[in-house]
Amino acid sequence: MWFSFFIFKLRNLKNILSILIPFISLRLYFNEFKSKLTINNNIRGDVEAVFFEQAKNIYEGSYFISINNYVFEGYPQFLSYIQSVFLGLSSNISTYNFFSFTSHIVFYLSLLFFIELNISNFHKYISLALFSLLLLNSNFLQFLFTTSLMSEGLVSLFTAISLISVINSAESSRILDYKIFLLFGVMYFSKQFNSSLVLIMTILLFFIKGRNKKILFGFSGFALKELLFIFVFTDVSKDHHIRQLDVADTILDLILFRDLQIHNIFSILQNLWMDKPLTILFFIFYFCYIYSKLFIKKFELKTDLIFLLINLNIIFVFLIYISVWQNMELESPIRYFLNNLHLVIISIFLSIETAKS
Repeated sequence: MWFSFFIFKLRNLKNILSILIPFISLRLYFNEFKSKLTINNNIRGDVEAVFFEQAKNIYEGSYFISINNYVFEGYPQFLSYIQSVFLGLSSNISTYNFFSFTSHIVFYLSLLFFIELNISNFHKYISLALFSLLLLNSNFLQFLFTTSLMSEGLVSLFTAISLISVINSAESSRILDYKIFLLFGVMYFSKQFNSSLVLIMTILLFFIKGRNKKILFGFSGFALKELLFIFVFTDVSKDHHIRQLDVADTILDLILFRDLQIHNIFSILQNLWMDKPLTILFFIFYFCYIYSKLFIKKFELKTDLIFLLINLNIIFVFLIYISVWQNMELESPIRYFLNNLHLVIISIFLSIETAKS
């Protein structure tokens, strides 16, 4: 169906071949080397408990079936859908298995993304090297980003691509492209914290850009989810995690500083400190931003919004782990910080270029 759509839209033979040739080549490659490919590696932890089964249900059934027969209620399944699509594009097998190359795609797409950034060529090469070194020298990062079904790699990459795209559109002197904001809104389906950040960024851009109505397409994911749970997924709880807590009481706890485990923040930071490369990366991130602000004191849309999103994500992690999840283990929060790894790297080089200019 999708190929019929692309052929109808593109019409130009060169553009059609640019899609068909890689697709056919990928299928031939898979069929030829299938027996030599790494299969079902790193099926442990959350992958074993949730993500593998979600991707399997979607691939062998459908997104609709998987949502209605959830493995773990409340877990988003959009990124598991993407993983199943990666395998579906590469093969025609009927039974789902995790082939590592479907996660390696995140690494290669990340390299292409850094190459296409609107920064100097020198900084492009440095960003490529930095990202590659971080991943290739850390089993932890490889597990989260490129060698398993964990969702952090896709969240980080897609958030960075979509946010940079909407900011570029907002900064452009041309008419805003509603399709970019529509796609940005789809990131609402990605992960819990990310859903809130998508809405916040959409609201901020709406007011910053003079209440341009096209920016409201950034609420597409929110609106679509509400409609889906009204008309399609009628037997599934829409807000499982929120239903498990007293929202009003939690907000009062945070405002009045009552029943909070503040020391969890220090425990989380201690766990981050154990990973020296990531600690240094975040130090450079904050240093470069503050240093750039010594030279450019006015509001910079791209640099400042990226900085704001990254820090809001960190604040949300701290808030939930000192209140609602105060008794949860304190190593997982680092994973939530890494939902914006691409943006952290981008922010560093944007700040450097801002200071240089």
